[in-house]
Amino acid sequence: MTTLTLEDGVLGGTVELLCGTPAQLFAQPHHTVSQSEDGFEKIMQAVTLTLRWPVAVGTSSIVVALEVRRK
Repeated sequence: MTTLTLEDGVLGGTVELLCGTPAQLFAQPHHTVSQSEDGFEKIMQAVTLTLRWPVAVGTSSIVVALEVRRK
């Protein structure tokens, strides 16, 4: 991947990750469990992103940019 956009429709914003060199992306949800009147609820609170780049011999830099926008 070279671009990843995360949108929050409730809060009205986006976070965009831009990579100059294509990266492998691994994503996992972060869940919590809370107790409510209806019993236990599993809620996704966040996501963990892991990026991995294959770096060729002689590569001196990798460019990564993060943009946060409000709608």
